[in-house]
Amino acid sequence: MSYSLALPTLNPQRPRSFGQCTHFEETLVCTLGSMAPSASASVGVTLRPRVPGSFSYEARVTTSLLETSESNNEASAEVEALCESDAQLCARLMKTCGAVSATDNCGVARSVASCGTCSTGQSCNSSNVCE
Repeated sequence: MSYSLALPTLNPQRPRSFGQCTHFEETLVCTLGSMAPSASASVGVTLRPRVPGSFSYEARVTTSLLETSESNNEASAEVEALCESDAQLCARLMKTCGAVSATDNCGVARSVASCGTCSTGQSCNSSNVCE
């Protein structure tokens, strides 16, 4: 049994499944192996946007065996991909204070004026972390 997912303008990060997955351009193909009739399987995929926007995804299951019910072999979803906020960028980089320049999850070079301020008695070290 094989599972495929169209991935326009997104970068899949290590699919989690019990099968083998391969990424070809805008398609992720996972070979799930033998499954009993009426069995189900889940394939989890983490997607990171390259650009913000609305995306449609289609998943399709195929088999080389006789298929008695093709009506449940396809699914689709609409996903809104957003570039991370300044706070999310700071959190992902584990920076708690000071200014930071980095590339966000959409691939855009950004500068954040302040990732926060330290509590009384703490100072912002050279790694932009309160200590």
